[in-house]
Amino acid sequence: MKRRDLEKELRKRGWRFIRHGSKHDIWTDGEQEEAIPHVLAWLEHHPDDVDGRHSLGVAYAETGRYELAETEFKRTIELDPSHLFAHNNLASVYVLTDRAAEATEELELSLTINPNQPEVRERLRQLRAQQQ
Repeated sequence: MKRRDLEKELRKRGWRFIRHGSKHDIWTDGEQEEAIPHVLAWLEHHPDDVDGRHSLGVAYAETGRYELAETEFKRTIELDPSHLFAHNNLASVYVLTDRAAEATEELELSLTINPNQPEVRERLRQLRAQQQ
C-alpha cells in the first residue's frame, strides 16, 4: 500500500494526522496504542522510512514503552543522523529512564546539528543543573 493510500484509508476511518514538526507524522484516533500496528504494517514494506521509524518511536514513548522507543529513535538517527526530533526525543527517553548523562550528550549533539533551538538549550541547562 502506498503512503498516500494508507493516509486516505486512515482518514476514512476517522483518524487524523498529528504533526511532529515538518518531517514526520503519526496517524491516530486519539489512542497511540491503536496507531502502532498501522505504523508497523507500513514499516514492513518500507523498513527504511525515516518518518515511519520516528513516528513509531513517538507512539512507543507515548505509551510508556521506552526501550522500544529508544530503539526506534536510534534507528531513525542511523537512517538520518541530522533528524533533530529523533535526537531530542531520544534525550527525552533517556530522561524518563533516569539516564541524565546520556540525555545531556544527545541534546548537545542536537545543538551541534542546529544551534538555533532555544527550548533544547533550556532543557540542557536544566539537566546540567540537576546533575550538579
